Amino acid sequence: MAAKTSVGLEVRADQLRLVALTKLSDGVRVECCLTMTLPEVTGESALRQIRTWLAERLPPKREAVLAIAGGSAFVRGITVLPIKEKTLEQAIGYEAEQQIPFSLQEVEWDWCSLGSSGEGGTRGQTRAILVAVKKEIVEGGLRQAMSFGVTAGAMDLASLAMYNTARRVGVLRQETPSVIVCVEQDSTDLLILQAGSRADSIPEFWVRSLPFGLNQGEEALGDLVGEIKRSVDFRLGEAGELGQVLLCGEGAGSQALLSAMREALDVLIEPVDPFRSVVKGSGSATIPEGAERSPYTVAMGLALRGLGPVPLEVNLAKRWAEVNRQRKERQTHALGVGVLSVLLILSGVWSNWGQIQSKQEAFSQLNQKLAGYEQYSPQIAELQKEVVFLQERTEWLVELAKKKELALKVLDNGSEALPEGVWIADGNLEVPVSQGQWGEFAIRGMAPDYESVNSFVGTLRASPRLRDVKPISSTLVKPTDGNSEEVVEFSITAGLREL
Repeated sequence: MAAKTSVGLEVRADQLRLVALTKLSDGVRVECCLTMTLPEVTGESALRQIRTWLAERLPPKREAVLAIAGGSAFVRGITVLPIKEKTLEQAIGYEAEQQIPFSLQEVEWDWCSLGSSGEGGTRGQTRAILVAVKKEIVEGGLRQAMSFGVTAGAMDLASLAMYNTARRVGVLRQETPSVIVCVEQDSTDLLILQAGSRADSIPEFWVRSLPFGLNQGEEALGDLVGEIKRSVDFRLGEAGELGQVLLCGEGAGSQALLSAMREALDVLIEPVDPFRSVVKGSGSATIPEGAERSPYTVAMGLALRGLGPVPLEVNLAKRWAEVNRQRKERQTHALGVGVLSVLLILSGVWSNWGQIQSKQEAFSQLNQKLAGYEQYSPQIAELQKEVVFLQERTEWLVELAKKKELALKVLDNGSEALPEGVWIADGNLEVPVSQGQWGEFAIRGMAPDYESVNSFVGTLRASPRLRDVKPISSTLVKPTDGNSEEVVEFSITAGLREL
């Protein structure tokens, strides 16, 4: 059985950080650990450079777990009363409607169980976190990854990836309150954790993101550290003395930041080494040394998620992945139907060809005996007529097969040309049996707006295989489920053209 490989990709404003891991029996092996500085302007030439860089370093499928910054997310802890397992999902959905300060139609959201309440709570209650991000932010990140030639296997919160890395490498002590701080050039993410009841439990925690970091300069580090201290004091309060602060990101390499944090928080500041206890196999990538390791904390947590279960995880790309899966299934189904139709037609042609060969053989035998058997001349004439008829029928079937093959190619190309959010509800294809005519088809579908319909019509008109493409109708309708937004129902007719 082939070893499982997972890729974590953190895309920041100025950098790509990539970690690829392979799961082994005694740990994990680092296959790739690299950083790429992004160009300020991502034109087509820059995108080609990024795609080439990633293609040389990612597995063939180029599927990765992506991160979304904490500043873009709404995170809220909830508690669900004792309830049957099969209705838990429904209860979480109800809580999401109440807690998330946006319409659920405007966000991508997911939840993660923190386990049942133990000491200090009613047993049987389910503790969970809700994570919601505006749809345009999620889709922007996914489309950016696609422009890099990467498919998103999942999209997780960067703060949760930090926690998973700290747990995996064994540096997080949960018996006392802790803080994980990720300081980058343009932002700072905080994960503030209360003391856990058990070493393997997930304690109550808070996520906060600050819109500034090292780019403010050393003279502004005091303001940054002060904001971190105020956040810690506000969240922990009387929960107990702060036990540790784990520092990751580019800030782990700043001695000025380390000194300022030690002085303000009066606690040991420990830089996170995300590669601690990782097995480095023969031929694997070179792992950086010292403080240069800490910036890979988020990417490491993302890659670990792809190797198996981790303590905290959400997937904000679930709906996107489901849409892509359904689209691939429709394309596969259409291709399967097309192949089956062609095979059926070819089987008919082959059957008629066998009949022609049989008749020709009989005709040859009769022709040899013609001189001595004049009485068989009427039968020979009939056989000749049958041969001519079967030849014409075969030519007709071959032309019909070409027509249907052309129609199937047009439909397949049409499905690939569908704009985002447009789908075909049903269609009707008429292939005439008369020679010289190539048929027409009519389709009915749905689109999110009129612009998508016009875009689809324009694509069809540009096809060299179609003629007389006509939009028949387009109407704004409300779906029958009553929950979805209005869509445009449209119908289009077109004729087929032989190339």
